[in-house]
Amino acid sequence: MHEEYTPFPIRDFKGLYVRGKGDSTPPDHFQDCDNIVFTEQGVTTRDGTDLFLPTGEVKRIHLYKRINEATRMLILKPGGILVDSVNINVPILTIPAMIDFSALNMFNRVYISPHNGIKGLPNEKVYVWDGTTMRPAGGTQPVGTLVAVNSSQSGNVEAGTHLFAVVFETVSGFYSKPGPAVFAQLVVPAAGDKKVDLSGIPVGPIGTIRRHIIATRSILDYDGNQYGQEFFFVFDGVINDNVGTTITVNFYDSQLVEDALYLFDVLNEIPAGLVLGAYKGRMVVGNFDNNQFLLRVSPKNEPEIFNDTDSAIIVDPEEASGVTNIVEHRDLMGITKSLKSYITSDNGGEPNTWDVIMLDKGVGTEVHGISAILDSSGASSDRFFVAARGGLIMYDGSFHVPELSWKIEDLWRNINQPNFHKIEVEFDPINKLVYVLVPYGAATEPNVIFVGDANEGLDYKKIRWSKWSFGQWNPTTMVVDVEDKNPVLKIGGNNIYKQTNALNDNGFAINNFIKFGFAPPKSNGVINHFNYLSMRISGNGTMGVELSSEDNARPMIPPAFDLAATPGIEIPRKINYVSEKMAIKFAMGNINNNFELNNLVLYYNPLWSQRPA
Repeated sequence: MHEEYTPFPIRDFKGLYVRGKGDSTPPDHFQDCDNIVFTEQGVTTRDGTDLFLPTGEVKRIHLYKRINEATRMLILKPGGILVDSVNINVPILTIPAMIDFSALNMFNRVYISPHNGIKGLPNEKVYVWDGTTMRPAGGTQPVGTLVAVNSSQSGNVEAGTHLFAVVFETVSGFYSKPGPAVFAQLVVPAAGDKKVDLSGIPVGPIGTIRRHIIATRSILDYDGNQYGQEFFFVFDGVINDNVGTTITVNFYDSQLVEDALYLFDVLNEIPAGLVLGAYKGRMVVGNFDNNQFLLRVSPKNEPEIFNDTDSAIIVDPEEASGVTNIVEHRDLMGITKSLKSYITSDNGGEPNTWDVIMLDKGVGTEVHGISAILDSSGASSDRFFVAARGGLIMYDGSFHVPELSWKIEDLWRNINQPNFHKIEVEFDPINKLVYVLVPYGAATEPNVIFVGDANEGLDYKKIRWSKWSFGQWNPTTMVVDVEDKNPVLKIGGNNIYKQTNALNDNGFAINNFIKFGFAPPKSNGVINHFNYLSMRISGNGTMGVELSSEDNARPMIPPAFDLAATPGIEIPRKINYVSEKMAIKFAMGNINNNFELNNLVLYYNPLWSQRPA
């Protein structure tokens, strides 16, 4: 009878432990598992997924919101086709070389930077989508022939030479570099009692909402150098449309006070970068095709204005790899490369005066390797997570080691290194779950999600790891959306799916299993007889059982059992297995099967002090 045998209870399930051979896995951890989550007192099958959007194959999804609208998605499909979730059949942008993109939500718009996962695309730019119109961020310099003449109307423009130019203003508040290339020149007669008529005023591109006239004060000895002069906005020189081509202006020199000189160094278009992020209301773009060490930082609340010189931050050009990511944390801007990390901060001066300081010489990440928080990018108020080559690391002012992924070190080291830049990290702080989507093993595209449960603590000992796979499709991208104030995981693959309380993955079975560590943990060569299992397990469907010894030797498959047939009781099972140690595996693979295990007791007794010869 099993009463004569020694009970070995397992009542606390602590997730995967994959470091070295299976012998090292503690009995209350798993050597392997798939598609499970942890409950307060046990372990259960993860929730299934339902079809969310029938998009076809998806490479990247990004959430963005507009005021008074439901959350939308930007969806990248093969061939560089980008669509909006409000109309998945109509591309909003097509760039064949766009394998991936970075995106940033700011001021009711979303900025998009096309790249290949390594650097920004050559001859490409950052775009801005307002939910209706897609256009290049920034704007173009006015072109054409601007003409200025003395008006027949009486006015106050003072005698001497004046230069005039035009500046476009876009719907997002961008002011273009002045143009046309040759500014209008006018010599005002000595009387200085006329207004000035301007004609040939250039019409701006799509997105231009108004045009501004800028002018010099009177130049007494003009030497022909139009760029060596001071320009100012003309207070009545505003055309509040993108149609009219004439205007009459009038001013005293003393009324020209709003400096326009800074616009001469503004980049008309923002080159596409790998990095696209925000820091203190500024947009940050970096890792361009022609300079992978360069970050550009806009003025506060002016995300499309980048001064050619003042905006530049060069990050450790002696270190071979380019910048890969940025994140705002408290008052600092964290910067990563593949293997290193740095910090800088706003010192009150222009970005090219900000000091860049090495933070860690061994911790870096890739373009999507810093955790998003629910439906927003970047850090929470106190922490973020970094998918580094050495593991998943928490940062809260310093990097915490051992890594959060310490228990699954062997799995982490089996991530496909040449495709490490395809890793994606999401954090659900409500359910305290960290999701890490990786290309595992020989896979060149993401195919497995590592899931870290931090409900028992956010450190390497207490976090409980599992992994998820999807039999009919591979997960390629993911987001944690918020619906009715609840986090919802949405996953891109051959379509876009969302996690629900379904018992299947859109009509297909969820293959789920757990394989425990060996019991007893120390046998000292003693050969044991395992004769009985007692389980507090419930669910639906047939539960398969497999017993094995070290190195998966001598597998034995006892009869499966129907979970629905014995509800509300401890399920007993006789077994007959002889070995130093035994591992038990529970598995289900039929549609709508699920289980919850809350308690497991193994009974064993020594047979011999060592294995017979």
